[in-house]
Amino acid sequence: MSPELVRAMLQMEVCQPGLKSEFEFPRNDQGRHFRKQWYYCQMKNNTTRYRAWLVYSPRGDCAFCFACWLFANRRDPHYDPTFSDPRNGFKNWKKAIEKLQNHEHSGVHNMSITELLKTRYRLETGITVSEQQVSAFNKDVENNREILMRLLDITLFLAKQNLPFRGHKESSHSSFGHRHLMESSKNQTYLSAEIQNDFIKSIAMEITKCIVAEVQSAHYYAIILDSTLDVSGMDQLSFCLRYVARHYTIQERFLKFIDVESSKSAELFNTLNSLLEEHGLDIEKIRCQGYDGASNMSGATSGLQARVKEKNELAYYIHCCGHVLNLVLADTCSAIPEVINFFGTIEKIYTFFTKSHPRYVVFQKEQERLKLTTLKLQRICETRWYCKHSAVKSVLYNYHVLLTALEKIIEEHKDPTSVAEANGLMDQISKLEFILLLSIWEDILGSTFALSNYLQSTSIDITTASTMIKSTITELTNKRTTENFQSILELAKAKAEKENVNTEFQQVRTRRRKVRPGELAQDETINRSDEKFKINVFFAIFDNLLGQMSNRFNDFLLYASHFTCLLPSHLESYDSFNKLANIYAKDVDVDIAASEYKQYSAFMKEIDAQNLLSDSTIQEILHFIKKQRLDNGYPNVSILYRILGTLTVSSATAERSFSKLKIIKSYLRSTMGEERLSGLAIISIERDLATSVSFKNVIDTFSTIKKRKWRF
Repeated sequence: MSPELVRAMLQMEVCQPGLKSEFEFPRNDQGRHFRKQWYYCQMKNNTTRYRAWLVYSPRGDCAFCFACWLFANRRDPHYDPTFSDPRNGFKNWKKAIEKLQNHEHSGVHNMSITELLKTRYRLETGITVSEQQVSAFNKDVENNREILMRLLDITLFLAKQNLPFRGHKESSHSSFGHRHLMESSKNQTYLSAEIQNDFIKSIAMEITKCIVAEVQSAHYYAIILDSTLDVSGMDQLSFCLRYVARHYTIQERFLKFIDVESSKSAELFNTLNSLLEEHGLDIEKIRCQGYDGASNMSGATSGLQARVKEKNELAYYIHCCGHVLNLVLADTCSAIPEVINFFGTIEKIYTFFTKSHPRYVVFQKEQERLKLTTLKLQRICETRWYCKHSAVKSVLYNYHVLLTALEKIIEEHKDPTSVAEANGLMDQISKLEFILLLSIWEDILGSTFALSNYLQSTSIDITTASTMIKSTITELTNKRTTENFQSILELAKAKAEKENVNTEFQQVRTRRRKVRPGELAQDETINRSDEKFKINVFFAIFDNLLGQMSNRFNDFLLYASHFTCLLPSHLESYDSFNKLANIYAKDVDVDIAASEYKQYSAFMKEIDAQNLLSDSTIQEILHFIKKQRLDNGYPNVSILYRILGTLTVSSATAERSFSKLKIIKSYLRSTMGEERLSGLAIISIERDLATSVSFKNVIDTFSTIKKRKWRF
């Protein structure tokens, strides 16, 4: 028997049923049973003595000697296993009194009692060999844990700051680290790459546990998936979750990167299903899917969203609204020849100046002279949703700088290629049409800029997003007027006159369409250049833009309209609420929910008579519900609010994780494995959870990953 077990047994009370409480001892075949009077023996002076050594096992219906069981010398020739054999014990109740007296007077028993008393004394005074070993063991464990805490703190800092784990050697400037390195053997410094991976994995596991626990307590959640190629050419799938946490706070969390070998919807579904099973998440609790518009993700028959809907019909698919807005602008920019040429010129301006240091120096000097150094040239990137606005704005405000810089390059540079390109750009931008398009697009992109920014925020919700989309469409519709065109044209002409640019439109020869035989009607030609530009370019831009927004956002706006009955400004919409409750009949009791909604509407109308909550976001309403404990009074209505908060609008969280991916898995660290990459990513992205992680739990997790030479 091990010293630890002996220690544990001595610290426990002996099993003596019937001594302090009633206990019915079972009878054997002869009708005899153990008696509680045997816990005491009769002395010659008619007093009783307590037998602390006698224990009874209810499970085996047998008696033991506690002292002999632990300390009997089994090699003694007079040793009798009757009261110390753990497999049998003493059961001969007919001769119990005789056997008990003989046993307690035996030499082996007395020696066992002596050892028992000596061991108890040593334990109480703390002078046992075992106690000293335990003390040394605990001190060793404490020292090892202190070292690990330092190493984990370093790991956490490097991971949060996206810094490499290679660097200078530990020096004597760190007394603790220096002592650790000097006293530890070479294979026990815990600084190897494998140990680093285990540190990262342990911290990542604790963060993941925290996120999964929050999702499971939230009950409902949305999945956000997107993929991109990393520096080594691997397709990394970003897996993110959106949910309403315990305190009714909307959260969007990154969980991990997965290296997917195939982008087929069937393979992606199997990967998603494995991920959910791995983290104990129920696919039936998904209430929304947020992807881009790729056919393998959005396909209505065999796409990923369709496969998830086969398992869960309430997992509604929402095409990322940020991508949709970007597609609207991209399609509009590629539909009109004049606009294609305009953005091509914008991009050419950027490449002309930034790809040649001498040319860029000329541009910078002109900026410094005019004190416009804050506005740098921006390039047009198809994947960045706000870049067009930045690029147009930078050219508009740097227009004079560009003209003077191009003139200097034409006059002073001797490189024929640079001079030819500068002449070509000068011809392109020294036109009223270019200045006018700058003003038009600055106005349009300024109107969509607020919507674009909101669609990338983490606090986004479906109702506010739909309201902003509608208001943007309304704003653009109001700008599609002749009056607005004339106003922008006047500003453009004033700017052109200031820069000594021709204030008249270029005359283009009108092409006549061949009249076919028998055709009587003729096309009405537009002779005025400004009128032609207004119809063929200005109105065409707005018509294309508004048509694209109406078509592409139609499904999203339709789905968002189901939840307008939950907004404070639209309460008492009983028919709409009944439709919504029927959609989520699996989550709420429709009849009870309808009754709760009437009471909730009356309650909100009474306490919010001044409509202070009418413009509140869903996050603010959820906080109000939690603060006022309305989830207890109106549980079914609260469930629908939580589902509303769960619905995702864009996949911007997954897009942001790609920014971290490029920083972590860089050219110098292109061979990084998937597990290390995901671990570093979740620590860096979810740094608020990483900061609050318990090192004690991390060390416990680290010690269970594999067997260690050190004890923790």
